[in-house]
Amino acid sequence: MMNKNGYCERLFCIILLLALCMPFAIKADDANQFEALRTKLASWVDNIKTDIPIKSSRYAKGWIVDQWESQKEDYLILSVQTIKEFNHVHIPHATNIPYKKILSGHYLDNLDSLMTFVIYSDNGYTGVSTMVLMNLLDYKTYSLKFGMMDWNRQYVTGEVWKKSHNLPVSHDKAISGRVFKYPVINQTNTSLSELIRSRYTSNVLDKVTNIPISDVKNILQHWESNKSNYQVVSVRRNKDYKVGHISNAINIPMFELMDSEQLRKLDPDKILLVYCDTGHLSELSTTLLNLLGYNAKSIVYGMMGWNDKHIIQKIAWDGVANYPVVYNE
Repeated sequence: MMNKNGYCERLFCIILLLALCMPFAIKADDANQFEALRTKLASWVDNIKTDIPIKSSRYAKGWIVDQWESQKEDYLILSVQTIKEFNHVHIPHATNIPYKKILSGHYLDNLDSLMTFVIYSDNGYTGVSTMVLMNLLDYKTYSLKFGMMDWNRQYVTGEVWKKSHNLPVSHDKAISGRVFKYPVINQTNTSLSELIRSRYTSNVLDKVTNIPISDVKNILQHWESNKSNYQVVSVRRNKDYKVGHISNAINIPMFELMDSEQLRKLDPDKILLVYCDTGHLSELSTTLLNLLGYNAKSIVYGMMGWNDKHIIQKIAWDGVANYPVVYNE
């Protein structure tokens, strides 16, 4: 029969063993959450390879707005402008849910998930981010490339892109050279849907996820003193990267970005400066990376804004559309 001292010693050993194992259990849960979310994001990226959910204003006008009576049961045009911006001017037949309120209340819950959504913002970028969120929550959604700026530049409330900065590019291939750990996700015992909503609020809505070219230029001009805090990431196709890229940028094509081995090239302790050709796929990529716990910022207008001689000209913004709007003084 065990005496009291022997019982206490055994109890102490059990408690000590549990205490030692607990951190590893928590880390395992964190790793499982990260992998579950990464798998979800990678699956969605794989599914959009044949139909990138970013459409031109020409498509939205010709296929939806001009045929509204036959399309209104299947499509909803969704503005994520502020209420003030929307009340001032918007695309015909559009409904408004402000970007910052997209996860507030029951806005999304009140939408018909059987419809197809076309989202737009002023320059297209918050529209892309919202599109990513809604698709991950199982709403079939497209975003309008360049947003209201492409629909009718006269009515954009923010700054309209004017011209490329024509900044120098590099042809030297940059390599990460290290294998990094993944960010830690500290949320457990929650569904993927709840996790996506929570992390979109904290890691996207509550943060500044864009950076202007002027700021990037300044960072690169003082790269030796800044490289410990930043990592430049191109998500362009390999052949486009070779034509010319922003200096010090590693290249991970957008459709490979969620691969587990590619993510190992990204430093979770640095600010990731992400760019593509026009800023749309880098906004998409930045949203995914921030959901995973990275600190990513999309370079506004991408290579088009940095030096448009190094992109395919037909994908650049031409600024010629002059489509009708609902306008209030």
